[in-house]
Amino acid sequence: MRWTANCTVGAALCLTAWFLIADLWHPWTNTFRLFYYAAKAMHDGVSVYASHAPGFKSEYVYPPLFAFLCLPFLSLKLPGAIRIWLGVDVTLTWFALLLGAREVLRRFLLPISWRACLTLASGAFLLSVGEIRTEWTTGQTDTLVLGAFVLALCWLDRAPWLAGLVLGLAANFKYQPLFALPWLAVRRRWRLAGFTVLAALGCALLPALASGWTGNLGDLKAAFAGLSSFAGIHSTLAAPTVSLTWIRSISITSAIGRLLESLHLDPAGAFVLAGAVALLFLGLISWIYRNHS
Repeated sequence: MRWTANCTVGAALCLTAWFLIADLWHPWTNTFRLFYYAAKAMHDGVSVYASHAPGFKSEYVYPPLFAFLCLPFLSLKLPGAIRIWLGVDVTLTWFALLLGAREVLRRFLLPISWRACLTLASGAFLLSVGEIRTEWTTGQTDTLVLGAFVLALCWLDRAPWLAGLVLGLAANFKYQPLFALPWLAVRRRWRLAGFTVLAALGCALLPALASGWTGNLGDLKAAFAGLSSFAGIHSTLAAPTVSLTWIRSISITSAIGRLLESLHLDPAGAFVLAGAVALLFLGLISWIYRNHS
C-alpha cells in the first residue's frame, strides 16, 4: 500500500510540474484573454459583453464579477497576466484537493495525516487529470468554484455564514453553486441558504464600483438573458453564450440535448430529462446509504 501511495503521489506531482513548466514556457492566449479584455472594457466604461480580444469576436459569457476582479491584471501585459493566473490556478487546484481530502477523512472518521491527505488528493488529481490539464492550459475559473464547494463543505456546520459567503461569491464566477440551494432547502439548512442568496446578490453588485450602477445592471441583465437562452428563451441583449448542444460540453444535459436534436426534438427538453436522471441517482444513493445505516 505504501508503494502504491508513493507512486500515486509521485505521478501527480510530476505531472503538475510538467504541466506548469510547459504552460509557463508557452503562455497560450487562452480563455483568460476574455477576462483580461472584459476587465479592460469595464475600465473603459464599456459593457463587458461587448468586449473582445483583437481578432476575435465577443465571447465573454460569465457574470461581470470576475472581470471586475481582473482589473489589477491590467497593469501587466497579457502574457504576464496569463502566467500569474496559471500560478493561482495551480495553487487553488491543490488547495481544494488537499482540503477536500482532509474533509473526506474527517467525515469518514479516518486518521488524518499529511500522507493520507496527499495520497487521496493525488488520486483525485490523476482521476481528473485531463480536465485539470485543460483547466490550467485554458486559464478557466473552475478551480474557484471547486474551492468554494470544498470550503462550504468544511464550514457547513461550523460557520454556515462563511459557507454561504463562498457559495454566493462563486455563483458570480459560474452559476453551478446556485444548484446547492435545492439541496440546502431539502436539508432544511435555511440559514445557509439565506446567506448564500444574500452573498450572491451582494457580490453581484460589487462591479458597480467600476462600471457604475446603471452599467452593472445592464451587464447583469445580459448575463441572465444569456443564461435563459439555454432554455430556448432568446434576447438581443443576451451575453453571447454557446449552444446547449455545444460539442465541447461534456455534461449529461448537453449529451441529452444532442440526442434530442438528432431525433429532431427540442434540445431544451434536456433539462427535464437531466433532472429525472439526477433524481434517479439521488434516489439510488439514498437507498445505498439507508441500507448501510
